Amino acid sequence: SFTVSHRQAGVQRADVAGLIAHEFRDLDREQGIESRHSNERIIPSRTHLNDSVMWIDGSEVDLVHSSQIVEELDRRLSSAGGTRRNSKTGEVTKVAVRKDARVVRDLVLQLDPEFTRSSEYLLDPSCPEAHRVEVNRALWAMVDFYADVYGEENLLAASVHYDETSPHIHLMVTPIDDEGRVRNASFIADGRGPKSGMAQNDRAMRRHLEGVGYDVDLEPRGESTAHLSTEEFGRKKDAERALEERERLLEDREHLVADRLATARTTEGRLGVDIEN
Repeated sequence: SFTVSHRQAGVQRADVAGLIAHEFRDLDREQGIESRHSNERIIPSRTHLNDSVMWIDGSEVDLVHSSQIVEELDRRLSSAGGTRRNSKTGEVTKVAVRKDARVVRDLVLQLDPEFTRSSEYLLDPSCPEAHRVEVNRALWAMVDFYADVYGEENLLAASVHYDETSPHIHLMVTPIDDEGRVRNASFIADGRGPKSGMAQNDRAMRRHLEGVGYDVDLEPRGESTAHLSTEEFGRKKDAERALEERERLLEDREHLVADRLATARTTEGRLGVDIEN
């Protein structure tokens, strides 16, 4: 069975443009804009293979420029904020979204690299098409899950990345509840520990993936973190993930080389040619 990773964080309006430039870099590439990124694992020559989409009112629309995402976000925020009732007069007034509000939830969705294999393997012609389809189906099943959590109307944009070691999806949603409030707790309850809203959300994601045929561990692969701060734990997990991805990439490259040699030997035998000479 395999594990799964899905992390999320709140983003203020002032930081959205920088986030989009990084996560939707394939759009800039299509517009002839070259940007430098601090992530050393990005392979620029593969950025054009990333796949970005966005939604308006729950329906997928064509996405050709990153400014479309910002325009749609601002359109949603213009009517968000909720209302306040004056207890003395009964008057109801609109409350604007606070400037420091985290108006976007940024999610990183990744399946087990042991299942997906590396991006390099998925993009290689020798990768079985059935495997590509299975990986793609499971990745987008994670997006479907968050469409249920936040509501399809709150899906903003997503980008599948193939220009890094392992395939994954960056998903942006707007946490605007039925009362027009920008409030994450309306969707995933606050709290810590195994009974927190995030922990329950994680288990629900795993059950969802099991339902679409992904052979998932129904419980996270736990470890004691009592001696680590949140920042230290994050760095530790990032380092472990990077090491696992490098090991998987090396295995996939060895596999691809073996496949090419086998194909070459088959061709040699069929044609009666000594390819080594």
